Amino acid sequence: HKVLKCEVEEIAHRTAERIKRAVTVNAVIAWRLATLLGRETPELPAEVMFSDVGVLRDFATDRKLPEPLDLGTAVLTMAMLGG
Repeated sequence: HKVLKCEVEEIAHRTAERIKRAVTVNAVIAWRLATLLGRETPELPAEVMFSDVGVLRDFATDRKLPEPLDLGTAVLTMAMLGG
């Protein structure tokens, strides 16, 4: 979200088609960063990547999954949440 938000703010005054392309490309980049960080540094606190882990905690609680306190668990929970 942080990556997407910054990029969208920078291109806010361009055409809708350019914004759509930028968001698509940046969504892939954000997903890839989350995946790499989750694999390479799973012991980091989840807050390094996620500003609000409340949704992930709620989802994990509902599904009886481990609480996403560290980055590795948070990224796995995010993947499950996304399907």
